[in-house]
Amino acid sequence: MATAVRRAPALARAPRSASTARVARAPQAVAQTRGHGRALAVAAVATVVALVFAVVFHVVLAQSQLQLDSMSTQIAKAQHTYEARRLELAKLSAPERIIGEAERLGLVLPPEPPTYLTVDGAPTPASETEQPSTTLSDWKAVKPHLGDPQP
Repeated sequence: MATAVRRAPALARAPRSASTARVARAPQAVAQTRGHGRALAVAAVATVVALVFAVVFHVVLAQSQLQLDSMSTQIAKAQHTYEARRLELAKLSAPERIIGEAERLGLVLPPEPPTYLTVDGAPTPASETEQPSTTLSDWKAVKPHLGDPQP
């Protein structure tokens, strides 16, 4: 055994032949192949994770778009209802309809304009004349201040 131990260091010092060099390089090549294999495995896992993330993101985006579409439909329906109700209100509040409804109920215009009643002890409004104000006299007083010249 002592000779075997002495020969091993002697072999290490001896010049290597071509077959010995291939055997010595083989573990390095296997180590490099393993390193490349690990890098490829990490790249494959990263690619799969990225693809799964992209699919999940796309699903969430599609769901959000569906919610937006649903809300847009609801808004359009609400706007249509609002416009229909405004039209109905305009028709119901038209003076022609109100006059027709009043006539149907038997209401008639009074022969004279209304007179104002005074309450004892209540302050009376100051006016230029002692007669009640009418729309026409108020219009004549306000018209010059509206910017349109009076005819």
